[in-house]
Amino acid sequence: MKKNLLYLFTVLCTLNFFTACSDDDDSVILDVNTSYSGENLDLKYSGNQLLGKEILFDTQDGKTATITMKGILNITDLLAQLMSKSTEVPATAPGVIPGEVKTTLSNVVLTLSGEKYIFEGTDNSNGRELKYSGEVQKDKLTMSVNVTMPQNNLTETTWTLPTVDWSTGDAALYFLWESDHEGITIPGLIEEPWPTKDASMMISMIISPMLEKVLQSVTFQADGNIVASYSKDDASSWQTSPINLAQYYFKDNKMYVQLNVDMIMATVQSNKSKADAQIPGLSDLYPLFSTGIPFNCKIENGKAKIYMDKDLLVPILSILGNDMISGLIIDSIPEAQKEMVKGILAQLPSLLQATTRMDIGLSLVKE
Repeated sequence: MKKNLLYLFTVLCTLNFFTACSDDDDSVILDVNTSYSGENLDLKYSGNQLLGKEILFDTQDGKTATITMKGILNITDLLAQLMSKSTEVPATAPGVIPGEVKTTLSNVVLTLSGEKYIFEGTDNSNGRELKYSGEVQKDKLTMSVNVTMPQNNLTETTWTLPTVDWSTGDAALYFLWESDHEGITIPGLIEEPWPTKDASMMISMIISPMLEKVLQSVTFQADGNIVASYSKDDASSWQTSPINLAQYYFKDNKMYVQLNVDMIMATVQSNKSKADAQIPGLSDLYPLFSTGIPFNCKIENGKAKIYMDKDLLVPILSILGNDMISGLIIDSIPEAQKEMVKGILAQLPSLLQATTRMDIGLSLVKE
């Protein structure tokens, strides 16, 4: 009898010990609920660094988490050369996934490993597949994402620039400008009003050969990245642009191009000057930083035209009529062209007001 009681007591103590250990494990919730960005975030997209993003990590039980990914961009800093420091504008930027300003991953399963959580999973939404993995500990989140975007007619091929053909009008630069205005004059070159349609065609033919010297091809990757083969020294050597600088997606029959400004600024170091002035109409363009720049995309018989139209171009070009912007443009060009540029900029407001059609973009052909 005593042996049975001792055995029962031992079993009860053992069960109580394991139950206590289980309770202790369940009660462990690491102090990692916060937002991660900058030096505290190591984010990779398709295996390459992706800057300018923020990830919010939240777990209530240490077993599952909600992970929210978005972009961060201080427009005031970005446009410091154009705006006064006192001007406040909304911070907005493209998200991690093309076409998604914010991406939320729910019920992410966590595995506790020492002082960190490890996680991985797959999320299917908006027609794309997102595979992710990572780990989080106090003051540091590491995450890798790989995305396959919905199939489109641009992927799985490389697009090159067409050679200028005066007989067909083919050219790398696609530029069509139609206006009810009597025409444009170019001081020192064209003194009589010249129809904008003829002028735009001539400009396209003149600029396209220059464009061919610096841009060889464009590839639209399945992960939403746009990669270009370009040259800095007139086609003597070609190099490939890094990924994650520019991304694209399709929505409502439009192609949107998102610029990852932090990545671009990190890749190309540029000097910035500041000016104490505000630019009328600039705030209307802020959404382009988050949702992307809308392009029309027409593909037929192995040829593609990707271009901005009047609805977007006229507001952008109208900004050039601002005294400060036109002054910056004029100051940046050689003295010999200053009067010509002044004359063209002076005509812009009336020309744009009478514009009925304006398309500017790239013509491409399948390699």
